[in-house]
Amino acid sequence: MRLALAHLLALVAYVVVLFYCVAFIVGYAGTSLLNFRISSDAFPWALIIMMFIGPFALILMLGYFALFRARTFAIAILLVSSISLGLAFSNYFGFIELLDSLEQGDRPSLKGAATLLKHWMGKGEGHQAIGGIWAVVTAALAHHLVYAALKPRVIKESVSHA
Repeated sequence: MRLALAHLLALVAYVVVLFYCVAFIVGYAGTSLLNFRISSDAFPWALIIMMFIGPFALILMLGYFALFRARTFAIAILLVSSISLGLAFSNYFGFIELLDSLEQGDRPSLKGAATLLKHWMGKGEGHQAIGGIWAVVTAALAHHLVYAALKPRVIKESVSHA
């Protein structure tokens, strides 16, 4: 029972955080947190958007969870990813400048990745795509944190072989 309750509470945390992150993205105006505003229209739109991305985000999160089971390094990866994607989303032009500086560097692998990201984000939808990825990663982080905080233990049932 405790394991099922931990999974249920972690799933509820995932859905709630994903909903509020999507509402944040919908209500986000501009490319800086300085001009952020949220209106009451953001929440119905967030619900509609979640109907489309929610199942795919849930499948990705469950796959990640099945691989790593809320271990410390999995939470650390999600935390670093969430913070870096959040910074890229909240300061779009600063992120583009970072990509420009990486393109000017000497490392070919970073140069190629920066060129690819800059090309992808230059099409106009990169800013919203980063926000969507940030929402999914942050919701997965919330799921893992709730599950790790509850620390459910699997109780082995004794089986009689009489």
